[in-house]
Amino acid sequence: MGVQGNTAVGFKRGDRVKHESKSDWGLGEVLHDQVGDNVQVIFEDVGLKKFNLRFAKFVLVNGEEARSDYLTALVRQANKPIKKSAHHRPNHLSLTSAAEKFLHEFPRGFADPDYLDGARNERQYKVAACQLLRAELGEELMRSHLKDGAYAEVCECARRVINKTNLIHHYEKMWLSKGLSSPGRQQLFATQLYQHLYGEGAVASRFEAYVRMLYDIGAAKWPIATYFWFIRYPRNAHVRQTRSDEACGAHGPGGYRLPSRSHLEDLRARPRPREHPARRTCKPRSR
Repeated sequence: MGVQGNTAVGFKRGDRVKHESKSDWGLGEVLHDQVGDNVQVIFEDVGLKKFNLRFAKFVLVNGEEARSDYLTALVRQANKPIKKSAHHRPNHLSLTSAAEKFLHEFPRGFADPDYLDGARNERQYKVAACQLLRAELGEELMRSHLKDGAYAEVCECARRVINKTNLIHHYEKMWLSKGLSSPGRQQLFATQLYQHLYGEGAVASRFEAYVRMLYDIGAAKWPIATYFWFIRYPRNAHVRQTRSDEACGAHGPGGYRLPSRSHLEDLRARPRPREHPARRTCKPRSR
C-alpha cells in the first residue's frame, strides 16, 4: 500500500514503513501516532528521523516484508525511559557510519600501520592473547589437563589469557574469579570450556552448554561468554555488554543476562546493508 504523504491516512504507532526514495535506510517503524503533518520513524540503518509528511513519502509494508527482529529491538531500546543518572541516550550509529568513523581514524582500514603497530594499535595485544591461548589452552594440552584432573591449572591459564587484553572489565573478572572459588566449579568450568572450544557437536549447542555453566557459577556475562571463542577463532565476535544493549535493545529489565546462541545467530542473519565504498577497506585479516 503506497502512502504519498497524505496526512488523512494517519500513520499509527507500530506501522512498518519504507521511505519511498531512501531504500538504503532499510525498514522503519513509526514510533508515535502521527500529529498533524509530523511523524517520527526509526529505521534499521539510520536510526530515528523526524518528518513532515508534506515533503516525505512512505510506503506501508506488512507481512513477511515487515518482519525484522533487529528493528523491533531498536524500537524497544528507543522507547526505554532514560534513567535520571543518564546524561542522554546514545545516538544510533549505522554500519556504514561506523565504517566511515573507523576509516577516519585508520584511513587504510585493517591494513593501516597505526592500527597494526602504532600507539593506538588494536591488533597486536589481541594477537598476543590468541598466541597465549593456543599455547596454554590448545586442544591437546587441555585434554591432557582434564585427563590428569588439573582443573585449577586450566582456570589459571584462562585467567592469564583474559589478562592479556582489556576486553573484560575488572568487575567481570571478579565475578569469574568468585565463580571459580571451589574445586567443583573449577572442574565444571574447565570441562565446559574445553567442550566449547574443541568439543564435538553443533557449535550452537556447545555454546549454550557453556553459557549454562556460566549461569551456574555466577559469571554469565556477555564479554566472558564470547571472549575465549573470539580469541581462539578471531573471525568470530566478542560482545561487550554496553554496545550490544545500545545496538540490539536490551532484553527487558534483565538486559545484562545472556541470550541463547540462536539469538546471536538471528542478529547475524539480519540482511546486510548495501555495500558502501567505506566498508570495502574494512576487511579483517585474522581467521
